[in-house]
Amino acid sequence: MTQRKPSVLILIDYYLPGYLAGGPVRSMINFVAALGDDFDLFILTTDHDLKQTTAYPNIIPGEWYTVGKAHVCYLSPSQATLNGLRKRIREIPFDLLYVNGVFPTSSVFTALLRKFGLIPYKPIIIAPRGHLGKGSLNIKFLKKFVFLTVARILSLYRDVIWHVASSEEIAGIRAAFSSERPQIVVIPNLPTVVSAPLLQEPVVKRPSQARIAFLSRIVPIKNLEFLLLSLHGIRGELTVDIWGPIEDEVYWERCQALIKALPPSIRVEYCGAVEPEQVVNTLNSYHLFYLPTQHENFGHVILEAMLAGCPVLISDHTPWKQLEMQGIGWDLPLDNSDRFCQAVQQIIDMDSEEWTSWSKRVHAFAITYIQQSPAVEQTRQFLLDAANFHNFVTEIQ
Repeated sequence: MTQRKPSVLILIDYYLPGYLAGGPVRSMINFVAALGDDFDLFILTTDHDLKQTTAYPNIIPGEWYTVGKAHVCYLSPSQATLNGLRKRIREIPFDLLYVNGVFPTSSVFTALLRKFGLIPYKPIIIAPRGHLGKGSLNIKFLKKFVFLTVARILSLYRDVIWHVASSEEIAGIRAAFSSERPQIVVIPNLPTVVSAPLLQEPVVKRPSQARIAFLSRIVPIKNLEFLLLSLHGIRGELTVDIWGPIEDEVYWERCQALIKALPPSIRVEYCGAVEPEQVVNTLNSYHLFYLPTQHENFGHVILEAMLAGCPVLISDHTPWKQLEMQGIGWDLPLDNSDRFCQAVQQIIDMDSEEWTSWSKRVHAFAITYIQQSPAVEQTRQFLLDAANFHNFVTEIQ
C-alpha cells in the first residue's frame, strides 16, 4: 500500500520561464525544487511575464506542462478571468490552496471565488510577499486601502492561514485584518539550492577602486534613487552597474537625471534584467551589492549576492540583521545616508587582501545559512498540517 502525495494548487501571476517579477518567482522556484518530491504541485499562472504583452514562445495557453517538479498551466488573458479561473480550479483535485500575494489578480479572484462557494472550500495559505508592509502599502495607497476595506467587510480572509517569511510582516497583517484574528505562521523563504558551493576566483580589488551592483526591479520601493543620492562625496573611482527590469518609467527618468549629476569618477551603466539562474554568476564580479530597499520580506537576491562572495549594503528593512558585526556587510537605517556613503567608501579603500577576506567570509556565511536552514522541513510540515492531510490519506491498492 502506498500513500498518495498531498496535492497543492499554487496561484501566482508570473512564473518560469518569466523572471521579471523578481522575488516571488524565485520563492516559488525554490519552493518547487525543495518540496516537489513530497507534494503534487500544480501551478496556475499567466502566459506572459510582468509588464509584457507577448506570450511565452512554444506554450499553448490552457495546456499543462511539466516544469521542474511541478505541473504548470499557463493562462492567456482571456482565460485568466474570474470565471476562467473558477473553471480551472474546479478541474484540479487539490488538498490545499497556496496563494502568492494579496493584491495580484489571481489572489483577489481566488479569495472571491472561495468566499462565495464557487470553488471547493479547501484550506488556504496566503503568502503576502511583503504586500502588507508599510513601504509597499504606500505605493498606490488609495487603491489598496479601498480593496482592504472591502475585504474586511466581506471577511474574505477570515479563515486563511498567513505564511510570512519574517516577523516584520506580522504587524501589517494584524493592522489590515485585526478583527479576523489572523492565524500567522512565520517560516523563512526557502533558500536557493546550492549544488556546488565553491567560491569562484575572487574578482581583482585595488585600493581607491570598486565595482558595485544594484540588482532588483526598478521601482520606488527598491530605492535606486537613494543609492544614487548617497554617492555624492565618494573619493576614488567607482563603477555602478544597475541590473533589473525597468518597471516604473517615470521613476527611472528621475534616476537618470541623478546619474547625469554624478561626477566623472563615478560611472553608472544600466545593464538590463538577469534571469534567476544567472544572478549568482553576475554578482560574482562585483565588490559590493547595494540595495537600500524600503522593504523586503526575505530578499533572495541578498542571499544570492552573499553566495557570490559579494559583501552587501542594505537597509534595515529586511530580515538580514547585524551584518557589520559579522564582517559581511551593513544593514543601515535609511534616515542616515551618510552611513551608506561611508560603507561604500570603506569598500573602495580596501586592498585586495582585506576585500578577499571579506568575500570568503560572506560566502561562508551564505553556505552555512543554507545548509543549516530548517526552512525546508518546517515548510513541509506546515503544508501537511495546513491541509490536515494525515486525516484523509488515500490508500492505493
